[in-house]
Amino acid sequence: MSVVQNPDSPQKRQLKVSLNYLLLMFDLPPERGIPYLDRSTGDILIITNEDRRQYDYFLETLEPGDDRSPERLDALMQAQGVPFLVREVLREVAEVNAEPDRYLRIPGENPVLDVQDMSAFIDEVEDGELQELLEACFAGGGNLSRYKAILLKRDRQALKRWMDFRQERQHKRMMKWLSTQGIEPVTG
Repeated sequence: MSVVQNPDSPQKRQLKVSLNYLLLMFDLPPERGIPYLDRSTGDILIITNEDRRQYDYFLETLEPGDDRSPERLDALMQAQGVPFLVREVLREVAEVNAEPDRYLRIPGENPVLDVQDMSAFIDEVEDGELQELLEACFAGGGNLSRYKAILLKRDRQALKRWMDFRQERQHKRMMKWLSTQGIEPVTG
């Protein structure tokens, strides 16, 4: 089993999870989907708006009072000839809906945190002219793509430092989030 109780921390559970993939989910825009962490397996699921629409459409074909458990829905979809891959996706949506305590919604892209990161990075920049350009961009609304474009055009090494800086901050946020969820990640 993937979950182990840590004797040194009784309220934290060890969970095997891909930290690199989880870190990517912290940057997932909501229009691309909502990411979930399965507390029992460490798997990460992404449920898109289209997945939810298909699931809701399928539910509309059921009679009131029909069993809507993931297993029963899977059997009904199979009987109706729903393709395997579609059934798998809809089953995931059904499981997330049926077991909300098992699936944790992963915080995705957060423009407020992007702005905070951009502001903090400006203080780290030693090149005065570049710092002024970034401050002007930041004062103009703090658009992340414009910010990165300035770094790319001006100094590729500064762009790399920005990306490392931001990734480190995202990693700390991710680890804090896992901790507040009572999860101690285990890799390997």
